Amino acid sequence: YLLDAAEIVRRERPDSRLVMILSREPERQYRRIARRLATLGDHVVLVESVPRHELPSYLLGADAVVVPSLSEGFGYSAVEAASLGCRVIATSGHATEELLHGIATFVPPRDPNALARALLDPPVHAPGCQGEK
Repeated sequence: YLLDAAEIVRRERPDSRLVMILSREPERQYRRIARRLATLGDHVVLVESVPRHELPSYLLGADAVVVPSLSEGFGYSAVEAASLGCRVIATSGHATEELLHGIATFVPPRDPNALARALLDPPVHAPGCQGEK
């Protein structure tokens, strides 16, 4: 549904780009997403998992970090992004919501329209990450 949301965002902001950092595991899911990406054009870029020491540079270059998890445990990705001062948009209904209440924007799981709206709505704070770029 993140890819569905990206298509909605692109209609309103044609110059937008989604950079997905995605592990190759589980392989079946990775292949499914890669096939779908091939149909979306150049506004979605797939980056295979990056070394941990390179991740902050990707996060700090983003206007928002989206964590559309359906089964998030603790929410490390969202917490790490928030600790850098990034605007975080995540799905509701798991521990991340408690950890980042008042800091992140939460949307219902599996709702591309709500996710797109969160991406398109102006942030409460300054856009993007506040750390060193």
